[in-house]
Amino acid sequence: MIKSDYVREEHENILLQNGYICVGEEGGVQTWVDMQSQGTDILHIVHQYPLFVDEMDAISPSDAAEVGAIYFIVQTKDGHIDHKGTWVSRAIAQSQLLGKRGS
Repeated sequence: MIKSDYVREEHENILLQNGYICVGEEGGVQTWVDMQSQGTDILHIVHQYPLFVDEMDAISPSDAAEVGAIYFIVQTKDGHIDHKGTWVSRAIAQSQLLGKRGS
């Protein structure tokens, strides 16, 4: 298994453990929805991993952020981007915060 696959699977497992499920992938972007309807959707930019993890050796979220990676995007219900980043935990927290605001 290459490093990017491992990092990507680790992030996906965290999403699953927090009640999110992938409902589709198009053009290297997965859409994850909160099965408890507490958060907004999270876009998981999976096509970024090979470049930033394998080629640039940016394994940690901090390293990835420093070199300009974006792995997660959280949008408001009206489609405005509210959060971009490399930490799955921050994306989940922002998704749930937006979900509470939208209730």
